[in-house]
Amino acid sequence: MSREMKASMSGWSPIFDSVADEFGLVTAAVYGVVWRYCNMKSGRCFASQETLAKKVALKRRSMVKHLDTLVKYGYLKVYGERGRPNVYFLTGAADMNISITEVDTRLFDK
Repeated sequence: MSREMKASMSGWSPIFDSVADEFGLVTAAVYGVVWRYCNMKSGRCFASQETLAKKVALKRRSMVKHLDTLVKYGYLKVYGERGRPNVYFLTGAADMNISITEVDTRLFDK
């Protein structure tokens, strides 16, 4: 039996191979962090660029370049007002589905 469900994540961010293959590991790490924030209740990333930069050990200026790349190529959408932090949204260009399947534990009893 299997069913689809939204995963609860704490303490880690994914690296998407497709993003890493296209843009490199750092941009993939940036996408993974934004993806993690977007998978919280609101479905959006409200974290500041400074906060995101700290998560992947970048300076804010470098973070902005990677975020701009992800927006330019359709991985993220951004909404921003002057003087307020940007809000990032996932476009679905790269995503993850997690499936949990019941396992017959008798196999492990040996």
